[in-house]
Amino acid sequence: MEMKRLSDFKSYGINYSQGSVDKEVSYVRVPDKADADSLVFVSKQEMVDHALGQQAKCFIQLESLKTQFPSDCTVFTTPSISLAMALILPFFDLKKKRFENSKLANVHPTARLGDNVTIGAFAVIGARSIIGSNCIIGSHTVIENDCLIGSGTLLHPHVFIGAQTEVGTNCEIHPHTTLGSDGYGYVTDPKTGQHHKIPQIGKVIIEDRVEIGSNCAIDRATIHTTTIKAGTKIDNLVHIAHNCEVGENGLITASFSTAGSTKIGKNFVCGGQTAVADHVTIADNVTLAGRTGVTHSIEESGTYGGFPAMKIQRYLKYNMAVLDLPDLWKDWRRSKKQSSPQDN
Repeated sequence: MEMKRLSDFKSYGINYSQGSVDKEVSYVRVPDKADADSLVFVSKQEMVDHALGQQAKCFIQLESLKTQFPSDCTVFTTPSISLAMALILPFFDLKKKRFENSKLANVHPTARLGDNVTIGAFAVIGARSIIGSNCIIGSHTVIENDCLIGSGTLLHPHVFIGAQTEVGTNCEIHPHTTLGSDGYGYVTDPKTGQHHKIPQIGKVIIEDRVEIGSNCAIDRATIHTTTIKAGTKIDNLVHIAHNCEVGENGLITASFSTAGSTKIGKNFVCGGQTAVADHVTIADNVTLAGRTGVTHSIEESGTYGGFPAMKIQRYLKYNMAVLDLPDLWKDWRRSKKQSSPQDN
C-alpha cells in the first residue's frame, strides 16, 4: 500500500491544528476500524472515542467539535467533512490503477491517441476517433468512428460510445452506459398503420467534468445535438432522450428519465424516479422531489413535487389533504345516513 504524507493535505481545504505533518498514512478508515496507519474523519465525539480506542493517530475533525486530542495525534480541522472527503479521498483512490494496457485492444490505424492513454483488453476504437492524453479506456469498451474523448477521461469497461459522440475532459462514464444510441423517433402511416423510423443522424455532446453512472442511455439527436453540459453528475439507470439539453452542474439521481426535445436549466436537482415530458423547458435552479412528473414547462426556480408537478408547498398540502380523505369519507357517509328519511 502506498503511503501518503500528511503534509500533502495542507493545501486541500483543511486547516492544520496540531501534531507532526511528517507522518504517513496508508488508507482511510471508519473510526471503529481505524489503526495507527489510517486517517480518520470525525464529526462526533463518539467517533473520536472509537478511533482513539483503536490507536488512531491522524484525524480530520469537524471544526465545530473542538475535541482535545492526545499530543501524539496529528489533527486537521474542516468546516465540512463532506467537502474535505471530496478533496482528500482522491489521494487514496486506486480506481485508475485497476486498468492496464493490453495488446488485445483493436485500435483503428486512423485513430489518434494522446500521451499516456491506457486501453484495456478487447476495447475497440474506431476510425478517425481522437483520444486525449491520460485517458483510460476499459476492457470491452467500444468507441465508434469519428468520436472525440477529452483528456483525463475514464471510460469503464463495457461502455458504448456511438459514432461522432464528443466527451469532454476529466469525465467518468461507468459500465454498461450508452452514449449515442439512436433516439426514439417514428412516424405512423395513417393508411397502413405501419411505423416508419425517422433516422437519427445527430450526435451527443458531453461537456467537461461530467460523471455518468452505470446502465444509463443518452440518445443521439435527430439532426442536431443532445447535450449534457459541464459539471453535471448523473446517477445509475438514467435515460436522456434525443434532442435534450441538460444545463451545467446538474445533480440527477437514479431512474430519472426525460422524453425528447426537453431543455433543463443549470443547477437542476432531482430525486429518484423523476420523469419529464417531451418539449418542455425547465428553468435554472429547479429542484424536483422524488417521483415528480413534469408535464408542462417550469418557468420559475424553486422546488416542485407531485404529478403533475406543482410548487412543493402546494404539493405537501395536497398530500396532507389526501391523508384526511378516509375520515372525510366516513363523515360524509355518516352525515348522509343521518339526513336520509327513515324507513317506516
